[in-house]
Amino acid sequence: MIKLKNMIFIKSIISGFFICTSLFLSCTNMDTEIVDFTSLKQLNDCPAIVINKQLSDEFLVINSQEELEQSVFFSGENPYLCDLLKDELTIDFTKQTLLIGKKIIPQIRGELVSENVLQTDGKDYTYRIVVKNGGYTALGLFLFGVIIPKISNDTKVNLDLTIQEHS
Repeated sequence: MIKLKNMIFIKSIISGFFICTSLFLSCTNMDTEIVDFTSLKQLNDCPAIVINKQLSDEFLVINSQEELEQSVFFSGENPYLCDLLKDELTIDFTKQTLLIGKKIIPQIRGELVSENVLQTDGKDYTYRIVVKNGGYTALGLFLFGVIIPKISNDTKVNLDLTIQEHS
């Protein structure tokens, strides 16, 4: 009787292992593709206002010139740097989409470490960013953005932003 219970227990464990393994493999067997993008290099150099003046986290997917004009504003403090950013933001919205946003960071003058855009299973997109905290303790905003090939308005775009500590 005890041997039968042990056999059933062992079979249950083995079956459970195979079920968990197949579920894990089916969840991780997603087709992920790296998406071509153009990074907005001047975004943190120009005193631009993204979305609003609030010290808040925001992320937008912009598919038209009208949306861009409602979301990004320029001050006249540094015309040369803002002209460079304006050039970067000359976007053909029939062929391209802008992913743009801002993140509160605990130390100002953050630095972009890396960024990429991924598409999973030909559907959802993920914009991954790693930002290094600045060296001066004060709340600040880090602006980020990339231009990618055109996506539809109903495409889901996830933001995956990581802040690294300043060393």
